Amino acid sequence: MNHVYLHETADDEAGIYACLSHRWGNQTVLKTTSATLQDYKKNIPWAELPKTFQDAMSFTFRLGIGHLWIDSLCILQDSAEDWRHEGSMMSKIYEGSYVTLAATVAADASEGLFRTSSPDSMYQSFDYTRTDGQIYDVKCRSALTHWSISTNPLIQRPWVSSVSTMRETRY
Repeated sequence: MNHVYLHETADDEAGIYACLSHRWGNQTVLKTTSATLQDYKKNIPWAELPKTFQDAMSFTFRLGIGHLWIDSLCILQDSAEDWRHEGSMMSKIYEGSYVTLAATVAADASEGLFRTSSPDSMYQSFDYTRTDGQIYDVKCRSALTHWSISTNPLIQRPWVSSVSTMRETRY
């Protein structure tokens, strides 16, 4: 990532963006406040971003999406008025996103968005031969069942678990 900064959208501005759903946990998470707002509009130092934010920004960038909404950065954390306004808009914010990334397993923002390893038993491996003769080793993981994800930290949050429960009944 070359340059990270806050972009304040105009009321009539529309565009593609992603959202990050994550747990703040017990760690201090990077926040926008009245004191940091103007600086963050110019630059947010990459090194100050927690791993989950870095992962989400990198992934969003690789998808070709230029904007990522993160609650702790996009809502002034020391303003009750901004929380009332933006908090009342959160369902529309998430609903309007092109994609929402969920740090489901992370207990806080320092743990990252992705896991680097999984037990080999979770995967089925097979060879795939392309039409040009090149062979690839393909690994497929079976779908996670709802009961296996329900114990993850993010799913334990009330606003997430109620959505998960609603989705469980539809499938």
